[in-house]
Amino acid sequence: MATQHPDIDDVTALDRIAHANLRLMAKTVSPATVRRLRDELNASPERYPWRDVTESILDESPDDRELIQRALRAQRDWLMRGGPATAGRRRRAPVKRFTALVLSRAIFFVLYTTAAVVLLVLLQARWPQLNIYEAADRIRDAFLQLTRG
Repeated sequence: MATQHPDIDDVTALDRIAHANLRLMAKTVSPATVRRLRDELNASPERYPWRDVTESILDESPDDRELIQRALRAQRDWLMRGGPATAGRRRRAPVKRFTALVLSRAIFFVLYTTAAVVLLVLLQARWPQLNIYEAADRIRDAFLQLTRG
């Protein structure tokens, strides 16, 4: 892609490009303008009309207060992220989250079940006359009476 670069000493071009980039970073450029510019760039990928792009972006006049707030928010997010934005969330994230949830629940189920069995075995060893199966039968009978009405 051949790009015609502005003169390095041209301060006004640098300021205009910086202001256009600020508006892009702050997402104050309308989606219609972004789509139109993207279509123009896709139509001629061998050259980059930076002057036309810069002027198109600067033709829109956002509220200065909103521009500053959005730009500072984007700057903070960029720094917290550690660089440019990545290409969105990956599709694996929900699968990983679901797998982690199922695995953690299975681990806790095994831990609680083991603790309950150990407790019942210790109760049986401490008090041999205690019939743990009788208590389970009573709980089951009470549940069946509640569900049958």
